[in-house]
Amino acid sequence: MPAEPTTDALDTKQLLAVLAAFKRGDFSARMPVHHTGLAGKVADTLNEVIEREERIGQEFDRVSLAVGKEGQISQRVTVEDAPGGWGRKVSAVNGLVSDLVQPTSEMARVIGAVAKGDLSQSMALEIEGRPLKGEFMRTATIVNGMVRQLGSFAAEVTRVAREVGTDGKLGDQASQMVFLTGGAFTPRAQAFLDGSPNQRVEKPFDAMQLRALVNDRVR
Repeated sequence: MPAEPTTDALDTKQLLAVLAAFKRGDFSARMPVHHTGLAGKVADTLNEVIEREERIGQEFDRVSLAVGKEGQISQRVTVEDAPGGWGRKVSAVNGLVSDLVQPTSEMARVIGAVAKGDLSQSMALEIEGRPLKGEFMRTATIVNGMVRQLGSFAAEVTRVAREVGTDGKLGDQASQMVFLTGGAFTPRAQAFLDGSPNQRVEKPFDAMQLRALVNDRVR
């Protein structure tokens, strides 16, 4: 097949068609590469611009899928040769992803610590020296409040358990406790239960008995 003849004359109709396609978001449009001279430079430059925009768009699609759908939160947009405004656009998107991911990672860290019994952790209220705002601050406040409540509850349960199990004290709250047992006791536990005035429910539990017991306690 013979090579396309070269020319230094720019086909303005063809240029307009490529520009119109580019404007519509059609990044497959290209100028012919057979131009020479100034026309060749115009064609090559426009093709490079369209190709760069296409690569950036493909990277945005890839990161959107990886982070948003597949949970690969370490993924970021990577585009070689993205100067000026293109580089700022890439940096802005990567910054947005990082700002969205960081509170999620913090929440996962705190909840993971709670699951392991560590109630001393809390979500950071700042990111790189910038205070959280809006929904990020609301979420962090809710999570931190939940952890504080769990800590207070755990401390109260520990106190009551110590009073009942170690000191033998049955206060107002402790006297309402009901012991649910599986029938396996150490001699010490058996002696404690035998000497306790608290009600005891042993396995297998009867549903009607448990319902009546709960209703009695919540009156």
